[in-house]
Amino acid sequence: MTVATEVRIPQDAPYFDGHFPGHPLVPAVVILDLVRACAPAEWAREPLQFAKFVAPVRPGDVLTIEVERSGAAHTFRCRVDARQVAFGAFGRLHP
Repeated sequence: MTVATEVRIPQDAPYFDGHFPGHPLVPAVVILDLVRACAPAEWAREPLQFAKFVAPVRPGDVLTIEVERSGAAHTFRCRVDARQVAFGAFGRLHP
């Protein structure tokens, strides 16, 4: 089962203050919160196993989040347009 959603990053979110002046970026913790918010509740309670952030997410971007069950773990992928920006897993990686 895959759950997907799109989130438009607001231009004026308070987390941009100081992160980083002149070059605002969405903090990784905000992306993880968005991933958990789009996952089914029983999946979202699982512990984070790993996360990799490979490209910046900026104000006004539309973030596509996909969460998929993969055995005992749940993997996620985040994209802006066709560009992957983050991926990772939560839950048990090894049964």
